[in-house]
Amino acid sequence: MINIKTKVTGTLTPEGYIKYSNGVADKVKNAFNQALKKGTDDVKGQIRNESLSAFKTRKAGFQNTFRVFIYDKKKDKFNSAIFYNKMPFFHIFETGGSITGRKGKILIPFNYVTRGRGAWKSFKDKIQKMHEQKKTFVKNVHGKLILFLKIDKENSRMFTKVKKGYRAHAGVNKVGYGTILPIGVIVSNVYLKSRFQYEDKVQSKAGAKVSQYFDEILKFDN
Repeated sequence: MINIKTKVTGTLTPEGYIKYSNGVADKVKNAFNQALKKGTDDVKGQIRNESLSAFKTRKAGFQNTFRVFIYDKKKDKFNSAIFYNKMPFFHIFETGGSITGRKGKILIPFNYVTRGRGAWKSFKDKIQKMHEQKKTFVKNVHGKLILFLKIDKENSRMFTKVKKGYRAHAGVNKVGYGTILPIGVIVSNVYLKSRFQYEDKVQSKAGAKVSQYFDEILKFDN
């Protein structure tokens, strides 16, 4: 989270307003608040575009996790702004770090299995049910622990999308009863490298952009 605050001294403070009967202080404050809104919106757009190449994704949902919140919207104050990402774990992409599973294990599904947070939660519940029914097993394949699922009459319809993805991936025409599907790799932890210096990007862009708009708005008003 990056907080952009303003500090005003002298005749532009609330106490200094009484010296100006012609509204000069209000004009300057309003110009700044407009500049802050336009400048931070511009920077937010730039950050979202830069995130596409850093994370190699085109999903609008991911771009929209980068947000700006304008606050201190009071008559006697200059506004302030906070840049943030709504994903609670986003900081790990800035600093890098290791993620460990709750029980010491993390399942990384293959691409054809499932995508998306909502789909993954549903899929995870289904796999847990299959595990309890002893229809999954783990096998060491070339030094990697792979989770497998056995398709049968009872669960075939439940995993229709997985079967479709596997058919396209493996180039087979049919996934019938008794087919063993590889679901994903089981690891103890995942290390994520630093990929996106969010705070540095905001700090290097926001001040200059807000100042640019502030000068333009004041000149236009005059």
